Amino acid sequence: MKKMVACFFLLFAHALLSTVMAKDLPGRHFTRKRDVNTQSLLENPCNNKHLDLVFIIDSSRSVHHYDFEKVKEFILTILQFLDISPDTTRVGLIQYGSTVKQEFSLKTFRRKQDIERAVRRMMHLATGTMTGLALQYAVNIAFSETEGARPLRQNVPRIIMIVTDGRPQDPVAEIAAKARNSGILIFAIGVGRVDMNTLKSIGSEPHEEHVFLVANFSQIETLTSAFQTKLCVPHMCSIVEHHCDHFCINTPGSYLCRCKQGYILNADQKTCSTQDLCAVEKHACEQICVNTPGSYVCQCYEGYELDANGKNCVVVDYCALDNQGCQHECVNTEDSYYCRCHPGFILNLDKRTCRKPDYCSLQDHGCEQECVNTDDSYFCQCRGGFRLNPDKKTCKRVDHCVESNHGCEQLCLNTGDSYVCQCSEGFVINEDLKTCTRVDHCALSDHGCEHLCVNGDRSYTCQCFEGYRLRNDGKTCKRKNVCKSVNHGCEHVCVNSDNSYICKCREGFILREDGKTCTRQDICKSVSHGCEHICVNEDDSYVCKCHEGFLLREDGKTCRNKDICSSVHHGCEHVCVNADESYICQCYEGFALREDGRTCRNKDVCNSVDHGCEHICVNTDSSYICQCYEGFVLRDDKKTCKNKDICKSVSHGCEHLCVNNNDSYTCQCHDGFVLRQDGKTCRSKDICKSVSHGCEHVCAGAGDSFVCKCQEGFLLREDGKTCKNKDFCKSVNHGCEHVCVNSGDSYTCKCHDGFLLREDGKTCRNKDICNSVDHGCEQVCVNTGDSYICQCREKFILKEDGKTCRYKDACNLVDHGCEHICVNTDDSYVCKCHEDFVLREDGKTCRNKDLCKSIEHGCEHMCINNNNSYSCQCHEGFVLRRDGKTCRYKDVCKSVDHGCEYACVNNDDSYICKCQEGYVLKEDQKTCRRCTEGPVDLVFVIDGSKSLGEDNFESVKQFVSGILDTLEISPKAARVGLLQYSTEDWR
Repeated sequence: MKKMVACFFLLFAHALLSTVMAKDLPGRHFTRKRDVNTQSLLENPCNNKHLDLVFIIDSSRSVHHYDFEKVKEFILTILQFLDISPDTTRVGLIQYGSTVKQEFSLKTFRRKQDIERAVRRMMHLATGTMTGLALQYAVNIAFSETEGARPLRQNVPRIIMIVTDGRPQDPVAEIAAKARNSGILIFAIGVGRVDMNTLKSIGSEPHEEHVFLVANFSQIETLTSAFQTKLCVPHMCSIVEHHCDHFCINTPGSYLCRCKQGYILNADQKTCSTQDLCAVEKHACEQICVNTPGSYVCQCYEGYELDANGKNCVVVDYCALDNQGCQHECVNTEDSYYCRCHPGFILNLDKRTCRKPDYCSLQDHGCEQECVNTDDSYFCQCRGGFRLNPDKKTCKRVDHCVESNHGCEQLCLNTGDSYVCQCSEGFVINEDLKTCTRVDHCALSDHGCEHLCVNGDRSYTCQCFEGYRLRNDGKTCKRKNVCKSVNHGCEHVCVNSDNSYICKCREGFILREDGKTCTRQDICKSVSHGCEHICVNEDDSYVCKCHEGFLLREDGKTCRNKDICSSVHHGCEHVCVNADESYICQCYEGFALREDGRTCRNKDVCNSVDHGCEHICVNTDSSYICQCYEGFVLRDDKKTCKNKDICKSVSHGCEHLCVNNNDSYTCQCHDGFVLRQDGKTCRSKDICKSVSHGCEHVCAGAGDSFVCKCQEGFLLREDGKTCKNKDFCKSVNHGCEHVCVNSGDSYTCKCHDGFLLREDGKTCRNKDICNSVDHGCEQVCVNTGDSYICQCREKFILKEDGKTCRYKDACNLVDHGCEHICVNTDDSYVCKCHEDFVLREDGKTCRNKDLCKSIEHGCEHMCINNNNSYSCQCHEGFVLRRDGKTCRYKDVCKSVDHGCEYACVNNDDSYICKCQEGYVLKEDQKTCRRCTEGPVDLVFVIDGSKSLGEDNFESVKQFVSGILDTLEISPKAARVGLLQYSTEDWR
C-alpha cells in the first residue's frame, strides 16, 4: 500500500507540473479570420498528384464535441483539392486518445466520396493523449505496404498531418525522429495551449514550413490554402536525379536526402554512414555507452548496476541479499563478493560455512601414528601398545613381558596395552592362565591304532609291534617281510604282498604256470608285430627288417623295392622317378605330363602356334581349343564368337519385345497391339485408353499414336507429356531481389550489372565489395562472397584486428634472449618455456615448477601457474569471484529461463527480476504491475471559486482527467470521488 500511495503522488506531482508549465509556455498563434474560399480550392485540384497521406487526429477528452466537428470539417476541406484514387493520392486516417484507432487505411477506399462519408461518421473517443503511441502506429502499421503504402523505391511522398490540442502523455521525440528518418514528411498542427517545442519535436524541418499553431479550432480552417500550396507543389524527388543514398524527401519546391535509422547524412548531404551516437553525442554514461538503432543506452561494468537516472552506475551490494548465505561475514568486492570467517576459523570448501582449522591436514605434522588438533595447534599421540618417543613425533612398542613379572611358565606374548601367557606346541594353558600341561591326544580321541598310540606335539601317531610295519592306512599293522620268513620257492624274485608274497621274473622272462619258475620271452611270437618281411626279438621288444634288395618304409613295418624304375618297364617318355613302392613319370622343363601319365607335351600350345581364336585360346593335351567371353558363344568355325543375346547386345529399337533369331532378332508386340510397318513400333486401336500415355492434362488420339496437349494458360514441356505455366515469374512468389527470368518449367533469379547472385539464388551482392566500402585494409583487400578479407604481402602476416599487417618472424630479426622458445606476436615477440617449465619475471628465462600440482591451491575450476605463484581461472561462461578461487556464472539471466516480465538482473549465482519505472514486482517476484493497479480510495478537492477563472478551471479538469487515465478504476482497484468548493456552496 505504501508503494501504491508513493507511486500515485509521483504521478500527481508530474501531472500538476505539466499543467503549470503548459500555462507559461508561449506559442506561435495564427489569429487570421477564416477567409478560405472553398470554391477556389475546387478550381485548382492537385491533379495526378501521387501522395500517401495519413491524418492523425487528437481525440482526447480535452477536445470538445463541437471542436471535434471542426477538425472533421478541416479534413473534408483538404480532401476537396486532392486527386484521390489508387494510382494518385491515397488517404488514411488515425484518431487517438489513450489508445489508437485506425478509422481507415491507405488501401481501404478508392473514391473520394467514400472517404468523406467515413470522416463524417467518425466518433469522438474522449480519452487520454497518447501522441507517441499514435505516431508509432503510423510508422509501423499505417505506412506498411500491407496497409496500402507504396514501396519507397517508387518515390511516392509519405505525409503525416497530425492535429493535437494537448500535451502528450508519452514520449514523442524519438518516434517522431524515427518517422522522419524513414522518409515521412510530418506537418504538426497545434491548437490552443500546445507546447511549441513539443510540436517542433514532431514536425519536419524547416519548422516554419511544417509546424503550425492556432489559437482555437475555429481558426484551423485558415491553414487550408497553405496546405493546398504545400501538398500540390511538384515532387522534386520524382522529376530530378536526386542521388540520395537512402531516401529522398520532398520539400516545397525542392527536396532533402534522409538516411535510414542508425545512419547519419554525410557532408555531401546525399550519402549516409553508420551513426555512432556514443561517439558524436555527449551521452553522459558514466561507464559504458552502447549504440542502439537511432539512439543509445548506458550500461555498467561487472559489479555495478545502472542508477535510476539511467546514466550513472552504483556498486552492486551483493551482500545485501541474505548475506549471500555466508555463515560469518559477507565482504563485497568490485564485481562480486566472498565469505569470510571470524578469527580462529577457516572457510569450508562450500566457500560459505566456517570451521575450526584442521592443523593436522594443513601442514606436514610429522606424527608417526596419530595427529590431534588443539585450538591453535596440534600434538602427536600413539596408538594402544605404543609409547611416544622424546622427539614427540615417533612411537615405540611397549614390551610388557620385559617390563613386568609376568609369571608365564612357557611363553609371554605382548598385546596392545598388556600381555598374555601361551604354551609351546603340544601343551595347553591351565586355568591359572600361566602354567601349561601336555596334551594327551591318544586319550582325548578315538585313535583306532591296531597296536600302539603315541602322543606327539600337535596330535598322535600309530605304531606297530616288533616284526610288523604300519600299513598305508596309518593305523593297522602287517609283517615286515614274508619272503624272508618263509620258503617261497621263487626262481627269480619274491615280492611281499600284504600278509603273503608273489613270484616275479626278471626282464625278458615270463612266469610259468607253476607261479614260481621262469622262461625266456619271444616277443615276435607273443604279439602281432606287423612286420612285412622279418621280426627280430631285441631285449624286451622287437624290430622289423626287410629281405635283400628291399628297404624298410617309414612306418617301420612294411618294405619296398630299392629301385622300381630299374626293375620294371616303366614306359616314361622323359624321366622315371622312384616313389615309395612304385614310380612316377616326369617331363623336362617346358613340358607337361599327358593324362596317360607317361608321355609329355608342350605346356603352352596357344603361344607356340597361330591359333586364330577371336576371344580366348585354351591349351588342351597336345593341342588347343577356342573359347568365348561370358555372354558369347562359339560360331561353327570354332574360332569366332557371337553374342548369346542379340537383343541385349544391339540397340534393337523394338517398342515392346525383342526376340533373338539365330544371329539376328525380330520385334514383337504385346497382346492387343500390332507391329507397324517399320517393324519396330506397335500401335493399338484406341491408343489413349490402351496405353499409359502419361499426359498431365489431355491425351489426343492421332491414328495409331497420340499426342499430349495442355489446358489454356499452360505450355507443353519438352517431355511432350507434362505442362508448365506460361509465366512462372508472375504465377509464383519468386522472391528475386533484382530480376526474375522464366526458365523452362521454372524460373531463375538474376542480378543487375555490377552485382552477383548470392548462394540463396535470390538476393544479390556487389561484385567488388573492396571498392564499394571503406575496407580499412593496410595492404591488400580480397573480395569473399558478400564480404571481404584483408591480406598482407609476402613476409607479412595479418594482425588480430584483421586489417593491419606485421612482419612474419620477429624472433629471427632480433637477439630475443629467450632461454627456451621465442614466439612471434603482433609487432614483437614473447618468450615461452618448454613443457613443465614456467617463465620467470624477467620474461626470458624459465624455471621448472608446477605450483598448481605441488600445493593445495583451492581453485574451484582451473589452476594456472603464474611465474612464482598461480592464479585461478574459470571455465567458459563463468567469472572469478573476488576470493580469487571460486567461480560464478557470467550471466545467469541468459543461462536460465528466468521468467522475468521486464528485466532480469544477475545477482552472483542467481538473479532478481526488476520492473520499469512506474511499475513494481508482484508477489511472484517475476511479473510487474503498475503502481496504480493496487486498491486506493482517491478524493479530488477542487477550488471552484470565481477567482480561478474559466481557463484555469479547464486546466484543472484536464489535470484530473490525466490522473484518471493512469488509474484502473473499479470497486476492487481504485475508487474515486470529487469535491468542488467555493464560498457559495459545497457540491
